[in-house]
Amino acid sequence: MLSLVVPAEESDQLLIRPLGAGQEVGRSCIILEFKGRKIMLDCGIHPGLEGMDALPYIDLIDPAEIDLLLISHFHLDHCGALPWFLQKTSFKGRTFMTHATKAIYRWLLSDYVKVRLAQSDTATGPCKNTHYPSHPPTMVRLEERGRFHLMQLFLTQPHSSAGLCLRQTLRLETEILPVLLCKSSSRLDGERL
Repeated sequence: MLSLVVPAEESDQLLIRPLGAGQEVGRSCIILEFKGRKIMLDCGIHPGLEGMDALPYIDLIDPAEIDLLLISHFHLDHCGALPWFLQKTSFKGRTFMTHATKAIYRWLLSDYVKVRLAQSDTATGPCKNTHYPSHPPTMVRLEERGRFHLMQLFLTQPHSSAGLCLRQTLRLETEILPVLLCKSSSRLDGERL
Protein backbone atom coordinates (compact mmCIF):
# COMPACT_ATOMS: atom_id res chain seq x y z
CA MET A 1 0.00 0.00 0.00
CA LEU A 2 1.39 3.37 -1.06
CA SER A 3 1.16 6.22 1.42
CA LEU A 4 1.22 9.74 0.00
CA VAL A 5 2.18 12.68 2.18
CA VAL A 6 1.00 16.10 1.00
CA PRO A 7 3.43 18.91 1.88
CA ALA A 8 1.95 21.37 4.41
CA GLU A 9 2.17 24.30 1.97
CA GLU A 10 0.03 22.40 -0.56
CA SER A 11 -2.56 21.05 1.88
CA ASP A 12 -5.96 22.69 2.31
CA GLN A 13 -6.15 21.44 5.89
CA LEU A 14 -6.48 24.04 8.66
CA LEU A 15 -5.04 22.94 12.00
CA ILE A 16 -6.28 24.76 15.10
CA ARG A 17 -4.30 24.38 18.33
CA PRO A 18 -5.47 26.21 21.49
CA LEU A 19 -2.65 27.16 23.85
CA GLY A 20 -5.11 28.64 26.31
CA ALA A 21 -8.76 29.65 26.64
CA GLY A 22 -9.84 26.07 26.10
CA GLN A 23 -13.06 25.86 28.11
CA GLU A 24 -12.00 28.75 30.34
CA VAL A 25 -11.96 32.54 30.30
CA GLY A 26 -8.39 33.75 30.12
CA ARG A 27 -5.11 32.91 28.41
CA SER A 28 -6.59 33.34 24.94
CA CYS A 29 -4.01 32.01 22.51
CA ILE A 30 -4.70 29.89 19.45
CA ILE A 31 -2.32 28.67 16.75
CA LEU A 32 -3.61 28.30 13.19
CA GLU A 33 -1.53 26.26 10.76
CA PHE A 34 -2.45 26.63 7.10
CA LYS A 35 -0.48 26.26 3.86
CA GLY A 36 2.79 25.86 5.77
CA ARG A 37 2.24 29.06 7.79
CA LYS A 38 1.71 29.41 11.52
CA ILE A 39 -0.40 32.24 12.88
CA MET A 40 -0.98 33.01 16.54
CA LEU A 41 -4.35 34.53 17.43
CA ASP A 42 -4.08 36.52 20.68
CA CYS A 43 -1.60 36.16 23.53
CA GLY A 44 -3.48 36.76 26.77
CA ILE A 45 -3.11 36.07 30.45
CA HIS A 46 -5.40 34.26 32.84
CA PRO A 47 -6.48 37.08 35.20
CA GLY A 48 -7.21 34.66 38.05
CA LEU A 49 -3.70 33.17 38.08
CA GLU A 50 -0.27 34.59 38.86
CA GLY A 51 3.23 34.32 37.50
CA MET A 52 4.03 31.84 34.77
CA ASP A 53 0.74 30.02 35.48
CA ALA A 54 -1.11 33.02 34.01
CA LEU A 55 0.59 32.64 30.62
CA PRO A 56 -0.60 30.59 27.63
CA TYR A 57 1.02 27.17 27.16
CA ILE A 58 3.79 28.56 24.95
CA ASP A 59 6.09 25.67 25.85
CA LEU A 60 4.02 23.50 23.45
CA ILE A 61 5.30 25.44 20.41
CA ASP A 62 8.47 26.97 19.03
CA PRO A 63 7.78 30.75 18.93
CA ALA A 64 10.42 31.15 16.20
CA GLU A 65 8.13 29.18 13.86
CA ILE A 66 5.23 31.65 14.26
CA ASP A 67 4.97 33.83 11.16
CA LEU A 68 2.30 36.25 12.33
CA LEU A 69 0.63 37.29 15.60
CA LEU A 70 -2.83 38.87 15.52
CA ILE A 71 -4.32 40.54 18.60
CA SER A 72 -8.11 40.79 18.51
CA HIS A 73 -8.64 43.44 21.19
CA PHE A 74 -7.23 45.06 24.33
CA HIS A 75 -8.72 42.88 27.10
CA LEU A 76 -5.92 41.38 29.19
CA ASP A 77 -7.13 37.85 28.58
CA HIS A 78 -6.34 38.49 24.89
CA CYS A 79 -3.21 40.70 24.99
CA GLY A 80 -1.82 40.59 28.56
CA ALA A 81 1.05 38.22 27.75
CA LEU A 82 2.07 40.08 24.58
CA PRO A 83 4.99 42.09 26.05
CA TRP A 84 6.36 38.95 27.71
CA PHE A 85 6.00 36.98 24.46
CA LEU A 86 7.72 39.68 22.38
CA GLN A 87 10.58 40.16 24.86
CA LYS A 88 11.21 36.70 26.29
CA THR A 89 10.68 34.27 23.41
CA SER A 90 12.32 33.63 20.04
CA PHE A 91 9.35 35.11 18.10
CA LYS A 92 10.57 37.20 15.15
CA GLY A 93 7.34 37.64 13.15
CA ARG A 94 5.09 40.66 12.86
CA THR A 95 2.28 41.59 15.23
CA PHE A 96 -0.95 43.18 14.02
CA MET A 97 -3.79 44.77 15.97
CA THR A 98 -6.46 47.38 15.37
CA HIS A 99 -5.88 51.06 16.06
CA ALA A 100 -8.17 50.98 19.12
CA THR A 101 -6.36 48.00 20.59
CA LYS A 102 -2.91 49.49 20.09
CA ALA A 103 -4.04 52.77 21.64
CA ILE A 104 -5.37 51.20 24.84
CA TYR A 105 -3.51 47.97 25.55
CA ARG A 106 -0.38 49.58 27.05
CA TRP A 107 -2.42 51.53 29.63
CA LEU A 108 -4.26 48.39 30.71
CA LEU A 109 -1.01 46.45 31.01
CA SER A 110 0.57 49.21 33.07
CA ASP A 111 -2.37 49.23 35.50
CA TYR A 112 -2.30 45.43 35.71
CA VAL A 113 1.40 45.45 36.63
CA LYS A 114 0.87 48.14 39.29
CA VAL A 115 -1.96 46.18 40.90
CA ARG A 116 -0.02 42.89 40.84
CA LEU A 117 3.09 44.51 42.31
CA ALA A 118 1.02 46.15 45.06
CA GLN A 119 -0.50 42.75 45.93
CA SER A 120 2.77 40.86 46.11
CA ASP A 121 6.35 41.50 47.20
CA THR A 122 7.66 39.07 44.60
CA ALA A 123 6.37 39.49 41.08
CA THR A 124 6.93 36.68 38.61
CA GLY A 125 5.97 35.85 35.06
CA PRO A 126 4.61 38.73 33.01
CA CYS A 127 4.84 41.14 35.98
CA LYS A 128 8.53 40.54 36.68
CA ASN A 129 9.59 43.21 34.20
CA THR A 130 7.59 46.39 34.76
CA HIS A 131 8.90 48.13 31.65
CA TYR A 132 6.73 47.55 28.60
CA PRO A 133 7.90 49.08 25.33
CA SER A 134 5.27 51.42 23.95
CA HIS A 135 5.40 50.07 20.41
CA PRO A 136 7.74 47.15 19.72
CA PRO A 137 9.29 47.31 16.24
CA THR A 138 7.40 44.20 15.11
CA MET A 139 3.99 45.70 15.98
CA VAL A 140 1.86 47.14 13.17
CA ARG A 141 -1.38 49.06 13.60
CA LEU A 142 -4.05 48.06 11.13
CA GLU A 143 -5.61 51.21 9.76
CA GLU A 144 -9.36 51.51 9.31
CA ARG A 145 -10.36 50.18 5.91
CA GLY A 146 -6.81 48.87 5.65
CA ARG A 147 -5.95 45.67 3.84
CA PHE A 148 -2.62 43.93 4.21
CA HIS A 149 -1.40 41.13 1.98
CA LEU A 150 0.75 38.84 4.10
CA MET A 151 2.07 35.41 3.22
CA GLN A 152 -0.73 34.62 0.73
CA LEU A 153 -3.21 35.91 3.32
CA PHE A 154 -5.29 39.08 3.46
CA LEU A 155 -5.81 40.87 6.76
CA THR A 156 -8.64 43.39 6.84
CA GLN A 157 -10.73 45.29 9.32
CA PRO A 158 -14.33 44.51 8.32
CA HIS A 159 -17.20 46.97 8.28
CA SER A 160 -20.82 46.57 9.27
CA SER A 161 -23.62 46.70 6.73
CA ALA A 162 -23.95 50.39 7.60
CA GLY A 163 -20.34 50.96 6.54
CA LEU A 164 -19.10 51.43 10.11
CA CYS A 165 -15.73 50.01 10.98
CA LEU A 166 -15.89 47.16 13.49
CA ARG A 167 -13.02 48.55 15.54
CA GLN A 168 -12.24 45.44 17.54
CA THR A 169 -12.50 42.91 14.76
CA LEU A 170 -9.97 41.49 12.31
CA ARG A 171 -10.71 39.27 9.34
CA LEU A 172 -8.06 36.90 8.06
CA GLU A 173 -8.75 35.61 4.55
CA THR A 174 -7.11 32.83 2.60
CA GLU A 175 -7.96 31.77 -0.92
CA ILE A 176 -10.48 29.22 0.42
CA LEU A 177 -11.18 30.08 4.06
CA PRO A 178 -12.08 33.27 5.99
CA VAL A 179 -11.35 33.45 9.74
CA LEU A 180 -12.98 36.21 11.81
CA LEU A 181 -11.10 37.22 14.94
CA CYS A 182 -13.26 39.39 17.19
CA LYS A 183 -13.73 40.70 20.70
CA SER A 184 -15.12 38.58 23.52
CA SER A 185 -18.87 38.46 23.41
CA SER A 186 -21.79 36.66 24.95
CA ARG A 187 -24.95 35.27 23.44
CA LEU A 188 -26.92 37.14 26.10
CA ASP A 189 -28.12 40.63 25.21
CA GLY A 190 -26.03 43.41 26.75
CA GLU A 191 -23.37 41.10 28.16
CA ARG A 192 -19.80 40.41 27.14
CA LEU A 193 -17.47 37.70 28.35
